[in-house]
Amino acid sequence: MKKKLLASVFVLGTTAGAFAPTTILASDVIGEPTADIQINGSLGLDNTDPEEEIEEGDTNWINVTLDTATIFYNLAGTISINSPTYNIANNSGRPVAVSVKNFASNSGDYSAISALDIVSPSPLSASRRLIANGQLQDFTPESSGVIFTLANREGRLTATGDTSNPTSTTFSYSGAVTSANISEANPSFTLTLQLDAVNF
Repeated sequence: MKKKLLASVFVLGTTAGAFAPTTILASDVIGEPTADIQINGSLGLDNTDPEEEIEEGDTNWINVTLDTATIFYNLAGTISINSPTYNIANNSGRPVAVSVKNFASNSGDYSAISALDIVSPSPLSASRRLIANGQLQDFTPESSGVIFTLANREGRLTATGDTSNPTSTTFSYSGAVTSANISEANPSFTLTLQLDAVNF
């Protein structure tokens, strides 16, 4: 009997400012009853353009395409956990760092899961443990860390860097259950990814 365990992915961006930057000039107004302030607007900005005037680290740089309905499964008579392969791609003019912000149970019994990891293959070669010995792992800014960083849409990790870096990758789930004869279960989880635009 095939046991299918469901997981979903939520995505968060960094919580930096909201709009494009402007040059800030300060002037002294002395002995005058009025003061003029110049206002320069920017409309229709393109966050796929590395030269765009969007503030460094701003959430408006985030432009990522990823699979957000995912599964993993264990077949009766085996202990391994497997999953299909899913995709994530950076369309932005800035590199994007991807980390785990939270992993939470929605429903179902997952006590038989001895290990569950989210894994990204070479060349990024990264993984994070989500469940260990039937316990959800706690993710904080100090302990989570970046899983991987995707280069900007031109393949750059820095403004003057080369264009050979990955702009996309795949991810999957792997792990194990405690026994080849566990009871059937259908736990469901929410994986929340943190997406942060990397300054050029």
